[in-house]
Amino acid sequence: MSVDTSVIVTTYNQPDYLNLVLASLVMQSDRHFEVIVADDGSQVDNRAIIDRYVSEFGLIIFHVWHEDCGFRKTVILNKAIAQSKGTKIIFVDGDCILHRHFIREHKRCLVHGVYCIGRTPRLSRKISAKVSEAGILKGSCQRLTPAMLLDSVFGSTRKIEFGCYLGSGPFFSLAARLKKNTTLWGGNCSVLRKDLLAVNGWNEDFIGWGQEDSELGERLQNLGLKPRQVVYRAINFHLWHPKSDQMAGKHERCAMKLEIKKQGIVSCFKGLNQHLPVTIEE
Repeated sequence: MSVDTSVIVTTYNQPDYLNLVLASLVMQSDRHFEVIVADDGSQVDNRAIIDRYVSEFGLIIFHVWHEDCGFRKTVILNKAIAQSKGTKIIFVDGDCILHRHFIREHKRCLVHGVYCIGRTPRLSRKISAKVSEAGILKGSCQRLTPAMLLDSVFGSTRKIEFGCYLGSGPFFSLAARLKKNTTLWGGNCSVLRKDLLAVNGWNEDFIGWGQEDSELGERLQNLGLKPRQVVYRAINFHLWHPKSDQMAGKHERCAMKLEIKKQGIVSCFKGLNQHLPVTIEE
């Protein structure tokens, strides 16, 4: 089966969550895609999980792994892009389960001149613990539920409004216009392959957590692209996990991003081209 879309899923030492993400990919209304698991050095062996989804469910999955040398998301994403074949590339975090129309909506919205940005509800520890492979494969865990709504009021689930699927009707148009935040978030976004090549992919000078997503968005806008909201259409649900250290090097990365915006830089120096063949045929 030929595919026009690559779904790149980042993961690091979360095999249970990777299993749930892959289960939600099985249930997509549009199955014309390949999956690249971008593994930032997991010490656990994800191969058995991946092989099962290939053999039992027919997903097309490739596993791209490199040694664990700290948080190197930008590097593993570029390596995954280099291995991908799709003209449309969708990025998903490995701790987010996808609404059944997630892929379909990204593919519909991603056209020439734009890149797509989404947002995600953040499920509490309590609600996340109830999400299971069986539930996803029955279609009951990858959509907004009464339990999620109640927990958003009385518990710890946040940003639940982003779990409302409105499709492409008039309510979506109105709701999307009310969302002014156009910052790119790497857990729910999509970019045309040709545009990723034009900006040289993710900036590998951004090592460590934070700013690497929005920095890519700055360069895509410097290229002349417009961010297109897919909130209320391409929905995924972020599963709870303990927070990692988010402060180391933060100020330096913020300063780098501001300079890139100020200078209108399009192509980063250290990026995707390191992992591509010398000659690229479009």
